[in-house]
Amino acid sequence: MTSDALFSLALISLFICFVYGPWQWVWTDITRQTMFEKRDQLFDMAVVGKLDFASDEYRTIRTSLEQSIRFAHMMTLPRLMALNFSKRRSDQRGAHRSKMALARISDPQTRQEVSVIIDQADRMMICAIAMKSPVVLIFLIPAAAMASIALMIARIFGYRRGNPGSLIRRASAKIGAYVHEEAEATFAV
Repeated sequence: MTSDALFSLALISLFICFVYGPWQWVWTDITRQTMFEKRDQLFDMAVVGKLDFASDEYRTIRTSLEQSIRFAHMMTLPRLMALNFSKRRSDQRGAHRSKMALARISDPQTRQEVSVIIDQADRMMICAIAMKSPVVLIFLIPAAAMASIALMIARIFGYRRGNPGSLIRRASAKIGAYVHEEAEATFAV
């Protein structure tokens, strides 16, 4: 009985050490690498002339991505919730500068390509925040796996109602915009 308790305590300790050590570092590195790739895609668009290097739009969006790179190690689920709570109390929510800069891009095709870059960066930050959270690792990942299996089984039997992906895309866009706002506010230039 005592050996089972000690074994359980040892496993829990190893899990905590792993989640708050290498797991955090790996997800921070993955996030930063993705952000660097998105920044490079934006740079490549400027090289071929789709964006002007000197334009306010290019500089604002690039700065936003760079702030996300610097902010990646700090953004965790508890910090995001605390920042959200403090923003609501002070009611000082700022505008998402990169989205405003995106709206000022005149060419619709270029605007769409840049929008994809920003959305992918937002989704990566959300994924990293979730994956760095022990709560998500313990509870939500198994729940999401069971929901995915249930949806696949339902589709096998002919269930076609609605598209759960659109709900996920809308939610990730909203949360991603908030994460960018926090990165921009924390690392204001």
